[in-house]
Amino acid sequence: MKCRFLKWLLDQRWYHWVISVISAVLGFFAHVFDVVTGRDRRVDWFHSWQSYRHDSWPLPESQFDITVKPCLGDPCGQYLVAIVVAYAPAEWVRKCLPPEIELQPSMINHEGNHAVAYVFGLTENLRPGWCPWPGVNYQEFAVNIPRVQLAGQESGYTGPFAYLPRLYLNRIYPTVLGWLVGYQKRLSRMTTTETSYSIRSLFSGSPILDATFTPVGAVQEPPHDMELDKWKFLLAQPQVTQFVGNLMYMHYHIAWRFSRLQPVRAEINVYSPDLPGVPPGHYICEPLNELAVTNLKGYAFLVSFPFELLMPFPRKDLLMAPLQPANPPQATPPAQPAAP
Repeated sequence: MKCRFLKWLLDQRWYHWVISVISAVLGFFAHVFDVVTGRDRRVDWFHSWQSYRHDSWPLPESQFDITVKPCLGDPCGQYLVAIVVAYAPAEWVRKCLPPEIELQPSMINHEGNHAVAYVFGLTENLRPGWCPWPGVNYQEFAVNIPRVQLAGQESGYTGPFAYLPRLYLNRIYPTVLGWLVGYQKRLSRMTTTETSYSIRSLFSGSPILDATFTPVGAVQEPPHDMELDKWKFLLAQPQVTQFVGNLMYMHYHIAWRFSRLQPVRAEINVYSPDLPGVPPGHYICEPLNELAVTNLKGYAFLVSFPFELLMPFPRKDLLMAPLQPANPPQATPPAQPAAP
């Protein structure tokens, strides 16, 4: 059942400021609790990439920004993430979408596959942009389906959007915050080493997935624009979620000019049949390179950047033409079906 008043309330900028004050206070106590209990210790996950601090908010604009502008009341922080872009059968991906959302037909290649991004992340210092005290740190794994559109809609901005059917986190505070705007977050157990990432069920401890990443090539800081253009359209689109029967629209605003990138080779073991878009199995994904992107093969990379999460806004505020990929699906399919 839809709650139109709650959607209207969440879309109001003044309400975002009210929430930012409440979240700043709660986030401070969550940070203190993590420090006192030892949960805030440094995560074993690419140590040399951590602890970057960006203190200028809102972030500078770029060519990939949407027409909705960030404000100091939006959550912000630093994100360190290994991203695996794979191509899964479109029929698998469609099962992850609600009826109001559909895949963009132009983004399904001639093998019948659609892109899915698997995101192994560490969020540092999450707090409102105006907040002078430390925020919370947490790990988060997300399944991101890019390039989806609204079904049965012809007017206004109908896509592309990104839809996240599943997110796993290791802290209760950001998990609850995500629930309040429609993210399908699940609290879970997470362990890491310098180059590995493991997720287990919270109560049973049963394995969900394990992943290992091997850096390949030089670190680019900032990444070359030509290389970024080949894949960052996957992350530059607004997000759509579902909450109390309504579609909600948000945006993950990224400052690319302050980012760094390095290709990695990913080796992933999926154990849970409940993971969207991919069945259980062993997968190897090669490092990001031009050939992998052009041939629509899976690829992986490590990237770090400051971000702002633009809180829910009305769809009518998206006054822009649909984003276009730098590399749309090619007429020639990849030589081998790609897998995560």
